Amino acid sequence: MASLQDISNLQCEWKRCTEPPLLDPSNKMEVKDWRYDGVPVQANVVTIGCKRNWKDDNGQDIDIQASCQVENRFDIPATVNNTMCLETQTCQGLPNIPFNGTAIVTSHGQKFGPICDDQSGTSRTFEGCSFIQASQSKVENGRVKYTFEIINSLNGWLKMIVPIMTFSSPTTAVPSLSASTGEILRMGTNENIIAIKLPVDLISSQKTNVTFELDFDEDTFYSICIEDMTCPTCSSDGECQKLSVDAEQVLTNGSFFNKSAAYNVNSQIQYRCGVAHGFDLTPPVETQNLTCAWDGNWTSHATLPACIWTHCTDPPTAPETLEIIDWDEQPIPFGHNITYQCAKGMRFAESLDITAKQAQCLPGNNWNAVTDWSGKCKETQYCVSPPPVPSLDAYRVIRVGGLSFRDRCLGMNQTYVRVPSGPNNGGSNFSVEVRLNNPPQDQGTQGLRYGFMFRVKTGLGNSGHLALLLAFSQPVDVGTNLVFKNAFNVSRTNSSTMKTMTVSMSPEEDAKIVEYEIFVDPSQSMPCLDFIQYAKCSPANCPAIQAQLEQNIQDDYNMSRYGTELEYHCGLGKSFQIGNQLLESQTTNCQWNGTWSNSVDLSQCIPSACVNPPLPEGSMNLQSSYENGTTVAFGDNVTYSCLADHYFETDYDLLSLHATCLDNGTWSPLNWIQCIHHLDRFCPDPPQAPEGGESDWNIALTHQPPFGTQVTYSCSTARQLEKHLPNGTASLYPSQVLKCQWNQTWSPSNEVDPCVWHQCINPPNPPTANRLKHNWNNVPLEFGQKVMYSCALDELHFEEDHGKEGVEVECLPDGSFDVPTTWPYCVETVYCDAPPAKPRGGSMIWNGKTAYETKVDYSCGPFAKFVNRDTGQKYDYASMECLWNKTWNNLLNDRCVWSHCNLIPEPPMETKLKFVPETGTDLPLSTDHAKYNWSIPGQVQIPYSFGRSSWLLLDGSIDDIFDIDDQPTFDVGDLPTIELFDDANAQVIKLVIEPSYSVLQVTSPLTPARDSEFSVTVDFGDPFMLQVDYQPAQFRFEFRFNGEVVGTYSMPDDQPDVVFSKMTVTGKLELAFGGFINKTSKHTVPVNASLTFACPEGHVFSHNWYLKPQAKIRCFDDGQFNPPSTWPICVEPFTSTTKTNVTFGDEREYAFFFGQHLRMKTPFW
Repeated sequence: MASLQDISNLQCEWKRCTEPPLLDPSNKMEVKDWRYDGVPVQANVVTIGCKRNWKDDNGQDIDIQASCQVENRFDIPATVNNTMCLETQTCQGLPNIPFNGTAIVTSHGQKFGPICDDQSGTSRTFEGCSFIQASQSKVENGRVKYTFEIINSLNGWLKMIVPIMTFSSPTTAVPSLSASTGEILRMGTNENIIAIKLPVDLISSQKTNVTFELDFDEDTFYSICIEDMTCPTCSSDGECQKLSVDAEQVLTNGSFFNKSAAYNVNSQIQYRCGVAHGFDLTPPVETQNLTCAWDGNWTSHATLPACIWTHCTDPPTAPETLEIIDWDEQPIPFGHNITYQCAKGMRFAESLDITAKQAQCLPGNNWNAVTDWSGKCKETQYCVSPPPVPSLDAYRVIRVGGLSFRDRCLGMNQTYVRVPSGPNNGGSNFSVEVRLNNPPQDQGTQGLRYGFMFRVKTGLGNSGHLALLLAFSQPVDVGTNLVFKNAFNVSRTNSSTMKTMTVSMSPEEDAKIVEYEIFVDPSQSMPCLDFIQYAKCSPANCPAIQAQLEQNIQDDYNMSRYGTELEYHCGLGKSFQIGNQLLESQTTNCQWNGTWSNSVDLSQCIPSACVNPPLPEGSMNLQSSYENGTTVAFGDNVTYSCLADHYFETDYDLLSLHATCLDNGTWSPLNWIQCIHHLDRFCPDPPQAPEGGESDWNIALTHQPPFGTQVTYSCSTARQLEKHLPNGTASLYPSQVLKCQWNQTWSPSNEVDPCVWHQCINPPNPPTANRLKHNWNNVPLEFGQKVMYSCALDELHFEEDHGKEGVEVECLPDGSFDVPTTWPYCVETVYCDAPPAKPRGGSMIWNGKTAYETKVDYSCGPFAKFVNRDTGQKYDYASMECLWNKTWNNLLNDRCVWSHCNLIPEPPMETKLKFVPETGTDLPLSTDHAKYNWSIPGQVQIPYSFGRSSWLLLDGSIDDIFDIDDQPTFDVGDLPTIELFDDANAQVIKLVIEPSYSVLQVTSPLTPARDSEFSVTVDFGDPFMLQVDYQPAQFRFEFRFNGEVVGTYSMPDDQPDVVFSKMTVTGKLELAFGGFINKTSKHTVPVNASLTFACPEGHVFSHNWYLKPQAKIRCFDDGQFNPPSTWPICVEPFTSTTKTNVTFGDEREYAFFFGQHLRMKTPFW
């Protein structure tokens, strides 16, 4: 062991460092793993690095080791002092925005370690938002809370403010906002920018607070700060609606670009060339993104590539007659085509086969457009004049009157326009105007429908008719699909583009409107009215005049237009001889190229059929099968037959004579035979019609029926003739015809079959009182069919079933109906029995009627509620409705359960029983100032305490009285009336409850000119509670109705003090309680509470001296007490000889005189 002297010569050496190394605070560095808890450090090396989340000059996290030396100091490497830690880097010098291009800041970059100005809780403002004081505090890791104190520094109303904030780093989630009506906006790609819609509704100088919380990436960033904020505001609904839209547009489409600004590291700028351009890369791209790097330079392109064309823009301009059909006005990719078509109503003049021309987009916004636009678009083309007809008996037919593709017609602007007409029209006063009604309508298989309106102006004189021929630009001859009004004889012509019609006008008319609709094929162009011919006519010759107009139109109409089709004919019965062929007609068409389709040879016409066969001589009563204007082929016959009702005189069975057409166009000779009328032959009278049948023979005729007479037999409605067949069966048929033969007999028989029922008619009518109707429509019913009987009026319903639609009655096989034994009744309504009475102390809202759908509403009153017998749930109101089955849908199945009893029975005075109150209770019993269960009219004495410690309380209900019209019929004397009198029996104040108007009327003879009315909630049959408080110091009364103060009434100040004596109650009402009660007391008793009435001291019950002389009654949940049927009588012991019978019911507990107890039936409490 060393001596003390040896120890004193020893020196202590530092084995560890006790203080961390000192660093230059400007370098923003810190010791990361230093720990010291009162003992030397346990490690001899510590790590020095940038502050949390900060970076060195190269943007890297660094760790530098410093070792502990024996001198209690650290050896700090020189790199520590040479290293500068940064929270971020910035970039500047952005390229210019390309011409017609855009630049958008998609990210404002990052700061890794900012210490915000307001991070310590202090508030600050921003230049663009002076009326917001902003402060922030850290809530938890990765979450920051911001508080905005908003002060309206404007002179007017501030309705909404929208702060737009730029943060130091991206946020990781949409913030959570404390304001209930605010809305967070983060709609763009820039996660550094957030806006908040804040409806603040502040007047000038008013302020409010709003808080929100924000999440950020704490692993990457030390904190997050608001670096910039702007605050647009609005003060009206219109301004705020626009501001909301503008704010969303700023977040969604705003660029936030400032070329001269410095951007934090990792900021991103997106450049975009103009429309139809891209950056000159391989391949070209639409956008270029620049990112701020830690070295302060932009990547990936410090200099943007040039913008070059990537699409074409406007296609080449064509003549007005052409239009582009497939361009959406968006840039067009290289190599894509644009299609040109002729304008609607036109075609390319070169050829109808050309439907479109195209131009192609080439690189550099160039086009290989069609250089030859000379091929104009036209509505139609024209040929040279067509060849004339070859001879006088030849003719030419216009099959198609020429076509035009135009889509602009006369009258398209819905105004009348005069139609061109030919020079051969008769009368200078005639004119026809046309207009188109509406755009065409698609009628499906019928085609497109076009509507024309013609206005015919004419001075017709007495003729009254005008024949018209209408020439259209497109075929309108589509079957019979024509609709017309105020015109007749509307018909087709030989041409598919022409129509004829006749207009009739009275002499006093100078104009008439004709409506005309045509249907055309949907593939056709619009049919325009090109030309018109018209002439006067009479009803007899209008068709001929129309035909003549069709012939005459060739003199006035242009037959050289494209599409014109002409058909040439020789005379009737002749044909063109072309070589060895005979042609009935030759046709030529005007083609789109301006030439006729084929040449025609009109030189030779020869007979090819017979016409006009011979006519019989004299009156032979013959008719020919030949139709005028037709031809008969060589070898064919024309037949001659007798006129109707005539027969050949020599041969009754001979049907006709014949003339044959010969090869030279002439007719073979024939011998004529006379025809005789059938009236020269007669038959006897025909058989009579069967029972239930009839015939068309007129029995009143005096002469016999001539030959050929036909008599038709038929049955009345719902019957038919019955024929019995040889096989034993029978068949029904509707009619039988007998004919008078040439041999004067009836064929096929002289007998007529009987008529039998095969249907039902005339269903029975129920008694008028049943108020029924049937749906039979006078059409016979088949056996087994049914007739439906329903209520005669819509407001009627079947008494037996409201929803029943009807009663069916079947047609039986004998022609009768299966009539019900008893017809049902239809009624307007049904009636239920009277509804149940209202609950005791409750209300009943009822109009006094019991008709169908009548509703009755019930309540239990202020001290009770209905209780559902199944669930035990309490409710305030119950309703029921009269159903069609004459019952109420919801009888009062649930009872009223009371919380208090408001009607306390008191023992008669002769019993000498007195109320014994519990400690702390003060029920107004055994007093002259109040009483329960009033008899009206009635009165009580007014205590001296009225206006001091007590007030007047009335608990009751108004009687429910209605007249025949469900209106209350209270007379003035019936209204509930309360009067207070003074000691001279003079009225001091009078209260009247008027349910009809829901008012409390207050009058006083002391203030006759100051009557008052106060609104109260009360109706007939309703319970009510009235409290009157008297304030003598102010000589004023205060009134409370159903717990609410409804008004006050003041007396004149010059009146002497009033000494009250009594209070009276009159009118039609019931009072459970009325009188004066201490203001702190209640007049009701809670359910299950008991009241005790006892004999005076020294008394016993007359019927049993040994019982304790007390009687108790209990308040039950039906709102009533259980008083005995006979109250016990108190007597002095040893003197009473009276015996009292007491009736018992429920099991209760009695108290005997000596304090013993016994369970018995129905005690007194």
